[in-house]
Formats: sequence, structure tokens, C-alpha cells
Amino acid sequence: MKINKLFAYSKNIISYSSLTFVLLVVDQSIAQNKFVSSIDEELTLKTICTLPSQDNLSGIYSKRIDEKINFYLKDNFFWEVKTCTLQKSLDKEISFSNDQIKQIAKSNQVDGVFYADLLNGAKGLQIRLDLYSATTGSLIFRSLKTDIPLPAFKDFEFQLIEEIGHLKSKIPYQGIILSRKVETLTINLGFNHKVSVDDEFTVYQIISAQRHPTQKFVTQADKEILGRIKVFKAEDNLSFATVTLERESNIVRSNLKLMKIDKDVIQGPPPKAIDNDHKFAFGNEPVEWQTMPKPTFGKVGLQLGLSTYSLSNNLSTSGGVQGQSSLATSLRLNSEFWFTQNWIAQLSFDQYVFKISNTLSGSTPSDLNVNTTEMALLGGYNFLLEPSFWGPKLQVLFGYFRYASAVDDSTPSAHSSPGFSGIMLGAGGAMPIDQKGLYEVGATYYNILFPIVSESGKTSGDPRGSNVNHFNIFGTYQLNQNFLLKAEFKLKSYTTKFNGTGSRSESASSLSHQVTTTGFGFEYLF
Repeated sequence: MKINKLFAYSKNIISYSSLTFVLLVVDQSIAQNKFVSSIDEELTLKTICTLPSQDNLSGIYSKRIDEKINFYLKDNFFWEVKTCTLQKSLDKEISFSNDQIKQIAKSNQVDGVFYADLLNGAKGLQIRLDLYSATTGSLIFRSLKTDIPLPAFKDFEFQLIEEIGHLKSKIPYQGIILSRKVETLTINLGFNHKVSVDDEFTVYQIISAQRHPTQKFVTQADKEILGRIKVFKAEDNLSFATVTLERESNIVRSNLKLMKIDKDVIQGPPPKAIDNDHKFAFGNEPVEWQTMPKPTFGKVGLQLGLSTYSLSNNLSTSGGVQGQSSLATSLRLNSEFWFTQNWIAQLSFDQYVFKISNTLSGSTPSDLNVNTTEMALLGGYNFLLEPSFWGPKLQVLFGYFRYASAVDDSTPSAHSSPGFSGIMLGAGGAMPIDQKGLYEVGATYYNILFPIVSESGKTSGDPRGSNVNHFNIFGTYQLNQNFLLKAEFKLKSYTTKFNGTGSRSESASSLSHQVTTTGFGFEYLF
């Protein structure tokens, strides 16, 4: 009734449709701001470094436990852990300011800083473990155990490990989403964290936190559930998951927090209410949906292209003979297989078909057909720049390559039919250029080490000083979880020099094939 009165009073000022539009814009703006949380960002820890521990017993304990602290943190937590590099050594009695922590975190490029302090008092030993945030430099988690009787060192190690486990229990999440590409998520949990295929996680963000009144570390965190995900592939320290439920489209994103759903406790479909407002979260009739299985094994591709293909021979008597086609058609078939997120294998096949004019004076026929094939079988290793298979990466490739060009013979011979083969080495990289990872660009350079040159039919001489170089740049767009559109620009060069004479009527001193290709196609991920 109140709303109707409001519209009635506004009738002479603004139309009903205009008011509705304003309300929708405001509602969307509120919804977007609702999912931005500064405390969530402060508590986001993916990488940490450990400061040298301190004690007041002349280093009896601290000098022996740092290595064990690092080992235990790496083995039991989802963080990437390293030792902090410091510009100067720490004081014996240390108290950190926010600016000091931020400077240490910045110089070590980490999200958090861990510190252990050991104090021998009248009633025994005290262990204090602190975890600081790089975002604010403030203390976020603390675990404190006092009045520990001074034991043998072995017993003390047990006390320390127990206290690190206590600190872990204070962190209000079990893992973090590292990246999202369409509906595929990468999370920083794997077999080493007791994660397996078909495990499900609740996705949420931290919206507020209560802190200790004097020491200011977090004592309790309030969460807002945003969705649910399910693991379909698990590795040692990473897993890949699919979104099964989310409050709004694409609201499940990187850096959101995860809590594993206990299958023995929670059965059946997810609850229809989140934050006591299921209509806002899922609509009037929420239904859990399932996506198709995500690509885990590799991809195959098909690409068509147009090329500018140039051939040249430097003959001993007639001089340079050239042939060129600006409309050479090309077909490329390629496949890539993923053994792990790092180790891969590639198999590709390229074919060029075109016709050139015979420019050698007095030689017939006047037009020559050319058919060229290329084949590469390569193994590769991905250096991931982020802990995600779908993120930016550098790549090295090593394997076998073969090139064979069949050129029609003429009388006298204008061009020969060369072949190049050998061990190919490649290096390149790729990276997404948008937040969702739909667009990706990359480049690769290839070189054949000590190529073997051969000629079918008539020969030009004894090959010496051969070179094979490839360079390509590409861009992709992900149509859906299984299909990519791909555009690629490639430059290829094959050159060799000859000594002596061959079987052709006029020997050649050099040979060169140059190819420039622009190709378009698709790749299917499976």
C-alpha cells in the first residue's frame, strides 16, 4: 500500500517506467558493492614468508626450529611458504609496526608474514605465533601457549607443532579460489590437503570480523555464502572444480574462500535459503544445476590459412630464380595432451598447396605446382607464473620436426624439392588479458638444431650452413568450456647453402623458402 502511495505522489514528477529504471540501477549498484569486502581482502593469504624466530635463551630453541616451522607449514597448509629475506637482522625483542610488515611483505612479494616468539619465564616456556596481513600490515591471527615446562627438545617440537595446528584452526577458511575461466575453477587444495574428486566446497566471502580488544587479532569472522563448487580433478597441491551453484551469474570468482562440505553430515540438495533470503539468492524457485565435465586431457584444433610463400634458388649460371604465391592455401591440424598441469605433448601437421610461375628463362612448363607438408612431435613443460593452469605461463618445447616441399620439375630445372628435419627447440608463453580469462594472447619461437637437409629427385649440391626458424603470435577467444576460436600469424624461414655440384643440369649455391601465414580456426578442449 505504501509503495502504491509513493507512486501516486510521484505521478506528477516522474513516470512509473523512469522510476523503475532508477530503482533497478540503484539495486544493481548496491548488489555489486555488497560483494566487495575489505576484511576479506585483508585475510586473503596465498603466499607467506616466515621471519626468523626469536627466544630469550641465546637462541637455544630459535636456531633449531626455523627449518621445522617452514617444513610443517609447507606440509600442512595451503600456502606457498618461503623464508623472509630481510634487509637487516631483527632485534632480540621485536615489536612490528604495520609499515614494517608491509615493507617486509612487499620486498618478499607475499600475502602474509609469519613470526614465532619463544619466551622463558618463571613458570616455564611461552610460545607465541603471529600471522600478519600484507594488505594492512596488521596482526590477523595469534596463537599463544604459556607455562610450558622446559622439556627436552624433542618434546618441545611436539608442543610447537601442536600450537601451529592451533593457529591453523583460527583461520576462517580451508582454501582459496585461485582463478576462474568460464565455469572452471582452480583452487589451492589438492591430494596433500585430503581433497579428492567429487569433493564439494561452500564458497563464501568474509564480510566482517571481531577483534581482540587490545591486541587486535581476529577472534571471529562473519561469512556470506555465495555458492558451491565440486572438484572434478585433483593434483598434489591444486584441484580443478566446476561451479554447481552461485547466487548470481559469475559471482563465484578468484580469492573467495572455501570450506569443505562434510558428506557424512550434509546430504541432499543445498538449502534454499542463504542469509535468510532465498529469493534474493536464487530466485523464487531455486534449482541446483550441473555443468558438463570440464576439459582435463587436452585439445585438438583445425585451422585454415592464407599464406605468402616465396621460393628462391641461386643457380651457378642463370643467377637467382624466384617463385612466389600470395594466395597459397594452408591447412593445419594440431593436438595437445596434458599429462599434468606442467608436462604436455604436442602433435601438429601443416600442408600448403599452391602454384608459382616458372621464371627461369627457356624453362618449361611455365607454371609449377608446389605441395609442402610439415610435421612436429614435441614434448613441453609449462612454467606457471600463477598457481593456475589457465593463468599466465612460460613454455619450453623439445622434439622432432620434418618439412618436405615437392615442386614440379622443369626443363631445365628451376627449383628443387628440399626437405628439412631435425631436433626442434621452442620457447614461448601465453597469458589471459581479461578478468574472466576468455581472451588469451601468446607467442612462440622455434629453431631446428643442426637441421638435416635433403632433396628429392634432382639435387643442387652438398648442403652446408642450414637454418630453420619459426615465429608465431596468436590470440584465442573461449566460446564455451570446450571450444576456442583462434587467430594466428606465423613467419617461417628455411635456408641452406650448397657446395659442389648436384644431379641437376645447373647446380645451385643456395636455396630459400619463406612463408608468411595468417590462419583462423578453432580448438576443441576435452
